[in-house]
Amino acid sequence: DKELNARASFSRSMVERASRMISVIVPCLNESEYIEQLLESLLGQSAKNFETVIVDSDSDDDTPGVVRRYATQHSLNIKLLHNPRRTIPTSLNLGIQNASGEIIVRLDAHSCPASNYIEQCLLALRDSGADVVGGAWDVKPGDGTMIAAAIAVAVSSPLGAGDAAYRLNRNQAQEVDTVPFGCFRRQIWEDVGGFNEELFTNEDYEFYLRIRQRGGRIYFDPRIRCEYYARLTFRHLPNSIGVMGGGRRKC
Repeated sequence: DKELNARASFSRSMVERASRMISVIVPCLNESEYIEQLLESLLGQSAKNFETVIVDSDSDDDTPGVVRRYATQHSLNIKLLHNPRRTIPTSLNLGIQNASGEIIVRLDAHSCPASNYIEQCLLALRDSGADVVGGAWDVKPGDGTMIAAAIAVAVSSPLGAGDAAYRLNRNQAQEVDTVPFGCFRRQIWEDVGGFNEELFTNEDYEFYLRIRQRGGRIYFDPRIRCEYYARLTFRHLPNSIGVMGGGRRKC
């Protein structure tokens, strides 16, 4: 018991120190209805003192206003940037370029990370020795309609997800080709030249491919959990900038 308590105390201390070196990067576009749920989940993280960098892709709605109001009302360190190019790779690179953290945690506006998400990312990064770590998506319907439920089932099935461990909720930690979002050290982003800004989709996979081609490792840890709300309708499935999301839900 004493040994377990000592390990737990060390982990909490390590997370507290390391969280000061973390930047959470969030690319977004027209997310005024959804961005607050992500900010709420970040406010409730067990890890504290990290930086949140929101990169707004020239939204037509009040997304920047929602972020600014939330920043003034809550004790969350938020940096808001503007990206007129409106693509995820450019937003990610812009966010990381302007981040102060040594460790990057990438999230999306429609995601609802578990309260220990950042903590588990740090522990997995330390314990696995991998270059990138990530966890499982718990896919939920975007709303209460049958179509939304069908889409959620499809994207979390082998037919829709292939062998993606993060969508199939596999319980075994393992090396993989890709993870959703991803947590990695800023140095590896610099080493491989950042995200490919010529891509409009699959920018994560291509980024991880270049890391693996250098001998790097991508690691899936099922203790890292994040809810993902699937698209509402089939019409919403195509996505010009690659931001995945769906209906509004509280984390």
